[in-house]
Order: sequence, then structure tokens, then C-alpha cells
Amino acid sequence: MKDKTKGIKYFKKLIYTMLLILAFQVFMPNSIKALAVDYEVEKFDAVVNILENGDAEITEDITYYFDGDANGILRDIDYERTDGIKNVSVGIIEDDGSVRQFDEDFGAGFNIYEENDTGGILELKIYEKSYSENKTFRIKYTFENVVEKYNDIAIFNRKIIDSGWDVPLNDITIKIVLPEGSKKEDLRVFAHGPLTGTSEIYDDKTLLFDVPNVYGEFIETLVVFNRDIVPASTNIIDRDELDNILENEKVLAEEANQEREEAREEIAKMERKETLRERFKVFFIGLILAAGVMIIATIRKFTKERTPEFQGDYYRELPEDYSPAVMSYLVHKKKVSQDDVMATLLDLARKKVIKFEPMTIEKKGFFKKDIETFKISRVSGGENVSLLPHEKFLAEWFVDEMGRGGGLILSDLEELVKKRKFALQFQKDYDYFITLAKDEAESKDFFEKNDMRGSKIYGLIFLIIGLVGIVIGLYLNSFLAIVASVLSFLGLMIMMILRFMERYSENGIEDYSKWQAFKRFLLDFSNLKEAEVPSIIIWEHYLVYATSLGIAEKVLKDLPDIYSAEELNNPNLTYMYGYSSFSRFYIMNTVLASSLKNVQTTVTSSQIASSTSSSAGGFGGGFSGGSSGGGGGGGGGGAF
Repeated sequence: MKDKTKGIKYFKKLIYTMLLILAFQVFMPNSIKALAVDYEVEKFDAVVNILENGDAEITEDITYYFDGDANGILRDIDYERTDGIKNVSVGIIEDDGSVRQFDEDFGAGFNIYEENDTGGILELKIYEKSYSENKTFRIKYTFENVVEKYNDIAIFNRKIIDSGWDVPLNDITIKIVLPEGSKKEDLRVFAHGPLTGTSEIYDDKTLLFDVPNVYGEFIETLVVFNRDIVPASTNIIDRDELDNILENEKVLAEEANQEREEAREEIAKMERKETLRERFKVFFIGLILAAGVMIIATIRKFTKERTPEFQGDYYRELPEDYSPAVMSYLVHKKKVSQDDVMATLLDLARKKVIKFEPMTIEKKGFFKKDIETFKISRVSGGENVSLLPHEKFLAEWFVDEMGRGGGLILSDLEELVKKRKFALQFQKDYDYFITLAKDEAESKDFFEKNDMRGSKIYGLIFLIIGLVGIVIGLYLNSFLAIVASVLSFLGLMIMMILRFMERYSENGIEDYSKWQAFKRFLLDFSNLKEAEVPSIIIWEHYLVYATSLGIAEKVLKDLPDIYSAEELNNPNLTYMYGYSSFSRFYIMNTVLASSLKNVQTTVTSSQIASSTSSSAGGFGGGFSGGSSGGGGGGGGGGAF
């Protein structure tokens, strides 16, 4: 019932989300919707015909390229400072040059456009389905009484291209045609906008404007002509204006020319930098190579272990008389593992502190069967053997604690660790054994702080490369120089890390080298024909360390090729006595590995169970799984 209620709530949230999205789509402003369409304006041609009554007939041919689906275009026409806008028409220029006209209506449809006059702005919404193609829209309209007629001149002053486009406009041409009677000597032309644009008095009545591209900026035209060619204009302003225009345009021209001069200087500066970048290119590459070589040299020099005096291939006896866990700490670089628990138990048996008694017990359950196992118990008199703290603790842990003084049956261990309380204590004791073993190993001074003698010169070189790279890189905007500086500072970071690293001490590297040679001896012994065979008692001691070295199984398999059955049944053997099948070792190893795995599973489950409860009221708490049906999770990025 609870799951069903959750499902209903989730379904309601899904429905509400879908309705919200639908409402957003319906009521979203058109300008926002337009942003979702991927398009370009490849060409914008405008022709302005000035009439004798002061009106201006304007024709815009706008070529779009739609990348993907599009439903149409938007065009907002600003008719401020006019007496109105009229004669609006919309069409598409077909490939054959004909114009397909649109009808004004409300709502989407073929050859339909909408008008919305907001007072000063006429908004056109033109419906034209398109898909990955070019289309040229023709928009025509007339500005009423747009020419301003002064006592001395008449002017047409208009921003033909507005600043409100959301994409760049490319290849813009504007042509202004004056009425009959215009003379070239009466004309003056000014233009404002991108400094890359040009204006030209083409003939007595024609003025041309060209702009390569513009984005987020208007293009304004100002044409001065004889007032007599617009006799019917009624937009009359009773004052002289030419001097005011010339004075204002002079200021604007000086500002523009200053900006052009600054732009030329900036370009010249960039060209000089580019020349320098090319000249210094080999130098920058050299800096990169130098930084790279220095990094490699630093790592090799300050991570290299010292060379031990012992260089032999094999070491045919135990290099040192310390416990297998301590040896493992040395060989495995400060790591002590479950193999060392096993090895320490074997060593305790060899020292006759504990013993492994073979047992056959009946497994309970529907299918009863006999299984082989062992009982770990103390040996009488073993309490007098001198032990290290971690060895003493391990005997107490397995025999006295888990075995409750009477001894631990290994097959019982697998079942005991499935219990939460026992598993938690087992993990705690296991960690304590590791800590004691590491404490003992650390007293041997196997490791020392990294020897960073000579590192100052490396650091100085890195610093010089880094500073040179930054200074030159920032000045010349050189990517190669920046790469060199980044590499050099990476080298400095590596040096800082290496300073906190440790390496083998003099005695540590000697012992490590000997233990590795001893490991090779154990692995290759059966193939060393000239090797003197040690007694089985000594080999039993060797096997303890083979366990920590992770090669016990390989060594055990080779024993029948080295020793006879009589030798393997030597009564002086401890854990290896009667070891012709070697099954005991495998059983012990399997049980310990399985038990530790079960402990880790139980401990993890316990940690989850005891973690902070997830908050249902939103006031804090732990994390929860699943989903609350909220927004997000499937988002990322994209386009409409």
C-alpha cells in the first residue's frame, strides 16, 4: 500500500511538471523562443527611397540561413520620430526572382504574418517553416513624414539597422535614393556605427553604405540635401541646422579617427608581438623541453633508492631474525596484511606456543557431511617463550579470546564472524594486531626521510623557467611560454611532494635486498641442482616467511620434489607434521581469508545501519537513495 501511494505521488509530480513545461512554452515571450533557433543573417540589403512629401519607402531583403528547424522570423521596426508607418508587406524571394507574398492574419499558417503595434515599435511575426536552408525575406514599409526640413537644409537621419538583433548581421548594404532635382554638390553624408563601415555619394541622388558585419550595434545614416527637393514635406523645423550638424560630426569624426588610430596602433603592437613570438618559438620549445627534462631528472634522482651492498641473486638463509609481520612491513613498504596473520600463527606453532590439532567434525544441516578442520590451542609451556607484543596478542586473540581459553576450531570461525557483534570485535582486534606489528617494525628504522640534497639547484632552475615563461608569456600572449611555466611549477610541486616522501634507510635497503634474494631462492630452489638441501626443520621456518611473501603455495608444491615422505613426517615438525597432502595449510588459509571477507561485509553493513537517518522533513540528516521526483537529474546542455 505504501509503494502504491508513493507511485501516485510521483505520477502527480510528473503531470504537474509536464503542465508547467507546457504553460512555459505557451506563454514564453516570442523573443525568448527565437533564441532557441540556430540561424545566421548572411546578407542584409536595404533600399530607402525618399519621396517629395518627406516619406521614405524602405525595402529590406534579409537572407537567413537556418541550421535545423525554424518556424519563421521576427522583425521589430522602430518608427519613432515619424508620423507613422504604413504600406507594410512581407514576402519571400523565390529562386526565380519572383516574390511570394504573405497575408496579414492572426495565428500560424502558410504565407501568414502577424502585426503587433506597441506604439513606436511594429512587431512582425512571419511564419515560414524552414529546415537547414537559405531564405531571403522581403519586408517593405513606408515611414511617414520622416524627413526633417530646416530653414537651410533637409535631412534624413535614421538608424537603418537596430541594435536589438540577437545574432550578427553580415554583408550589409544600404542604398538611399533622393528625389529628382538633387545635386551632388548639395549633398553631405555621415554614418555612425562600426568603424569598419564606409559611406559614399555615388551620384546626384544616390548614396551607398557598406558594412562587413555588425553585432549588438546600430548603423545610423545621416544624409543632408537641398530642402527644395522635398517641397511637400510638412515636418518643418524653424531654424538653421547645417552648422550644428557639421560641428557635431566634427567631434564624432575626431573621436572615431582617434579610435581608428588606437586600433591601428593595437594592430601594429599585435603584429610586433606575433613577430617576436615567431622569433622566440624555438626558445619557448627549448623551455618546454628543459622543464620536461628537469621533471624527469627530478623524479629519477629523488625517488631512486640507494644501492645496497648486497647484490647477490639468492640469499640461502633467513636474512634477519625478526617476525614475518615485521619482514612484510619492510618488503611491502609499510603494509601488513592478512597473510601476516597466517604467517604469525604458523610461526607461533613453530615456536611451540600454539598447536594445530587436526579434527573431523560433522557439518550440521539437511545434508550432513564430515569436514576436515583444525583446533588452535596453546602448547603446555608455551607461555615461557619470549614473544613480541603483536605475537603475544595474536595468541591471546585466537586462543584465549575467540577460543575462550579452550582453543578455537577454525570451522567455527567462519560462522562466528557472521554475527555483527563478533565481526566488529574481530575487525577491531585485527586492526590492533596490524598496529602492534607496525609499531615493532618502525623501531627497526627501515625508512628515513627522502634525501633532498642538491634539490636547491633543481628548484632554482624550475623557478627561473617559470618566471621567464610567465613574464614573456603574458607579454607576448605566447601559449608555448605559458606551457613552459606550467611545467616548471609542476616540477616545483613534485619537489614539494618528494620532500615528504620516505625511502629505505641504509639498513632497510640492505635487508630489503636480502629478503628479495631469499624470495628468489625459495621460488627457484627446486631448480638449483647445486644447492645444498636444508633440513626439513629449517624449511618449516622458511615457509613462515614464504607465507608473508605470498609464495607459500608455490613452495609447498615443490616440497615433495625435495623431501621424502619420511622427512615430511619428522616428529620434530610442528605445523608441517604429516604434511604429505598439505591440505591443512590450504584449509587454514581459506578459512582466514573467508572470515576476513565476511567481517568486512558485516562491518560495512553495520556502518550503514548506524549512519544518520535520512531527513523526511528537510531539516538535515543523511543521504537517501532513489529520487524524490524533483526537477533535474536528466539535465545537461543542448539547444532547441
